[in-house]
Amino acid sequence: MGRIHLFELEDQSWFPAILRNYGTDFLQFLSNKTKMYKPVIPIIERGIRKSGENRIIDLGSGGGGGLLWLNSEQI
Repeated sequence: MGRIHLFELEDQSWFPAILRNYGTDFLQFLSNKTKMYKPVIPIIERGIRKSGENRIIDLGSGGGGGLLWLNSEQI
């Protein structure tokens, strides 16, 4: 099967900023309201313990909406 190259509309320079912002705000609201990252807390805790570190460096979650909620959890 060949590679399918897709793109996100909101990443395009011509895409209206108001819609882009609404979309990312909605995704943040949804992830926080549903606590969708809660199942990964034990995995993150193990990783933090094994690494000997006490912080997470986020390199790719866009606005970081889910990590804002995760930061409020006691890890």
